[in-house]
Amino acid sequence: MPPLPPKRILVLRGGAIGDFILTLPVLQLLRQHWPGATIDLIAHPAAGRLALAGNLANALKPVDNAACAALFTTAPIGVELRTYLERFDLIIDYLHDPDGIVARHLDENCRGRAIHHTPLVTSGHAIDHFLAPLAGLGLPVTGREYPQLALGPNRAAPGQAAIAIQPGSGSRAKNWPLDHFIRLGHAVAETGATVLFICGECEAEMIPRLEQEFGRDRVVSALDLVKLANLLAGCKAYVGNDSGITHLAAALGIPSVAIFGPSDPATWGPRGPNVHIISAELAPSIAHIISLIGRL
Repeated sequence: MPPLPPKRILVLRGGAIGDFILTLPVLQLLRQHWPGATIDLIAHPAAGRLALAGNLANALKPVDNAACAALFTTAPIGVELRTYLERFDLIIDYLHDPDGIVARHLDENCRGRAIHHTPLVTSGHAIDHFLAPLAGLGLPVTGREYPQLALGPNRAAPGQAAIAIQPGSGSRAKNWPLDHFIRLGHAVAETGATVLFICGECEAEMIPRLEQEFGRDRVVSALDLVKLANLLAGCKAYVGNDSGITHLAAALGIPSVAIFGPSDPATWGPRGPNVHIISAELAPSIAHIISLIGRL
């Protein structure tokens, strides 16, 4: 007799925005295969709220709050956290845990099965790495999965329909030069399309230059991820570096051009039917990127 499907599932995931989005196919497959299950997340709240907005999770606990921080200590966890963990039939743990401290707490307090899978990817694409535990559970992993984030019928910003460009990332080494992005923005504007520059903390020092070149109304900054996702969902296309926002755009299904280097897109590249990855090292031309936007 096959085992009963889990009624309550907990997924623990740290990492940056891009790392979290590359884990969305795990939540998608869990939701698809066990639609009656409740899925909780322990994750960084900024990224975790995307899963809530996309109906891929039912509840979220911040991984860095005081209760969850106890998972990383050798001391016994508190009653509140212990009672919380005891609710779950299935726990899938992707936290970095080299000493096995988190795993021990989860094993001791999960009433069902706890699975521990390193977040460190050593071969293959990250998505396939994160889905491996689900294949072990017998779920239908095909190797063609990609993140899909649907925010509902009213997700789009009315009338936006712009070409979104994010000129930064979490690492300067990953960035195509700002002057190139400015040239791209002007080339987009010359086609008659509206250009919109997406800026966060990583692009703060770029904002004065971008506002000078394109005007304040063409530069968007300081949006939380759910608001940014709603804005991006109304855009015609997106161009950006190897960044979490590039993964977000791809997951939203926006035609996206990802300029990659030096990280390996075979491991970390965004996946999706509307994604084109180009190498920064091959000095892509503005005309080539414009043509890709038109073809996607």
